[in-house]
Amino acid sequence: MSTYFKHSRYHLDILVSAICFASVHVIWSSWSWFDFIQYIPAGLSLGLIFKWTKSIYYPILLHFLVNYGPKIIFMILT
Repeated sequence: MSTYFKHSRYHLDILVSAICFASVHVIWSSWSWFDFIQYIPAGLSLGLIFKWTKSIYYPILLHFLVNYGPKIIFMILT
């Protein structure tokens, strides 16, 4: 991510990553601008976490928890 934007002052790497994240998630569902805009903050968050930690494992863990956390809690409670 940072290879192409080493000297960017505006975190373009995170923005491009968030747009790619949103695009991939919207492609697999019914495409709409509203859905696309909803995925942008998630992509920005995951990109920032990657940039701060310099590890891909933390964004993957967060993505897993966001996707499956409610299901796991529901299964435990019922």
